[in-house]
Amino acid sequence: MQFDRSSGLAKLKRRIWLLRSEYSCTLAAVRRTALVFTCYACVAAATFWATLATFSSRIIGGSIDPPQTLWGFWWWHAVRLHRANPFFTRLLWWPDGVPLWLQSWDLPAIVASTSLSWLISDVATYNLVLFLSFPLAGAGCFVLCRELWRDDWAAALAGLFYAFSTYHVAHAQMQLHLAELQWSPLFFYGVIRLTKYGRTYDGLLAGGALSLACLASIYHLWFCLIAFTVLAACGVFGSFRELLSDRLGPLVALAATFALCCGWLLAGITASVFAEPYVGRHDTVRFSADLQSFFVPNAVTAWSRWFDMPGRWTGTAFENAAYIGYVPLGLAVFGVTRVPRARPYLWLASAGALLALGPWLHIGGVIYSGLTLPEGWLEALLPPLRFSGVPVRYTWLTTFGVAVAAGAGLHQLCARGLKGRTAAVLLTVIGLVEVWPQAFPTAGWTVPDILRTWASDTSEWAVVDGTEPSRALWNQMAHHHPIIGGYVTRTPEKLWDALEADPVLRPLLPATASSGDVPLTVPAEQARAFLRARRIRFVIVPEVRTNVPSQMGLVKLYHGEGLVIFAMY
Repeated sequence: MQFDRSSGLAKLKRRIWLLRSEYSCTLAAVRRTALVFTCYACVAAATFWATLATFSSRIIGGSIDPPQTLWGFWWWHAVRLHRANPFFTRLLWWPDGVPLWLQSWDLPAIVASTSLSWLISDVATYNLVLFLSFPLAGAGCFVLCRELWRDDWAAALAGLFYAFSTYHVAHAQMQLHLAELQWSPLFFYGVIRLTKYGRTYDGLLAGGALSLACLASIYHLWFCLIAFTVLAACGVFGSFRELLSDRLGPLVALAATFALCCGWLLAGITASVFAEPYVGRHDTVRFSADLQSFFVPNAVTAWSRWFDMPGRWTGTAFENAAYIGYVPLGLAVFGVTRVPRARPYLWLASAGALLALGPWLHIGGVIYSGLTLPEGWLEALLPPLRFSGVPVRYTWLTTFGVAVAAGAGLHQLCARGLKGRTAAVLLTVIGLVEVWPQAFPTAGWTVPDILRTWASDTSEWAVVDGTEPSRALWNQMAHHHPIIGGYVTRTPEKLWDALEADPVLRPLLPATASSGDVPLTVPAEQARAFLRARRIRFVIVPEVRTNVPSQMGLVKLYHGEGLVIFAMY
């Protein structure tokens, strides 16, 4: 048989042409995504304007959880320098130490902070990562909606609803790990392309995105699994038989990538959960969404002053972030009436809202315990879910589903030409105004120079820091020495019970909800001997709580910045 050279050459030329065409399309898509990202960054700068003056000195957000996350950055830097075990530390809960598998790490952000540590401070790194989560989240949603609706304008506008949602703004002020919303849309983008084209590359993309979502927060993994289940049940990814028969290779690539990147983390978390009991779980009933919160702006929005209803809801302003906005919701409903393929995303949004309501219905702060909702059934079926205790966070499913479905509605408008695109842009602007946030708060404390001098002493001794838990971590990042107790996401019950019962240490620490302020009940000499035996050299307390150290006969060493330092001389 003679080889047809002309035919082989034609096939080669066509192959080269297809590759060049695909490369050109990919490059054009990257350029458009970069342009959209830049626009999102400009909107984010407008929301962060009040924080720019203190970007390097004060952490953006409240004074509770953000310093804990910042401590995580600092701890992992120390791990890198000293080659320590990152999932156990004796710097907290001295001298026993505490496991850290259940800590809210946000590992992708930690990697970024470690890479930038030589250039900018940890505070500036934290703020930069938080700031970038907004344009990155928008870009992730843009890429997904562009794949679904094939409309750059509609996708770009839908990304604004996702990136600047009340859910994102509220959690950006407290939990960085929950504010990292950018990875989840990329997971669904990879899965949808996997089902379309059956390429291993798309399986690797989906597995990598799911891994990053999991490494940022175990919550994102759980949300992605629920969203995948709902969308799969609605037929978004085709039939289960088709996936296993025609897309088995890419699915294996997805699973293998995730297992390689996150298997070790999930194994460690599971082992810790079952190894011993922990304290620190939230109250599931308290942290459930109020039905009103889906329709009334909560306390983080600029319009909260016009409403008194949020003050009656249970939980906190940072968690009651269920408000979606009437414009994106209306666009989503409009989209599903015109584009049947958008309906599963509105079903997903509805499922998220139902789960966010928690085990019992809340309306205006009143709890109706006579009717058990789906979250109650889910917790009964999967008891480990109670370990979290924050059903209101399921609102992410609602935020995501509405944004994607709104993209379909925006596509229908944009397809009508210039007037339609103008209407879509105006509606999006109104939608952003609906959820526009108040100025972001900032947190931080001035660190006395005396604390920094302690860092030069590398011998092993400890500090009792009786300031509020977040400030104790802030102080430790300056003095580098172990502290008694410590603010971690989940604490072993045995450590907490031992500290609560300690007659010397407990009176020096802040009041807790269970016990309040505890007086000193042992002689001063016995208390000092106890502290010396545990190599405690200094005691730090707020300036309004100096009576116990004084009763112990400790020597006042420093007074300033709202705190008093006593020494064991």
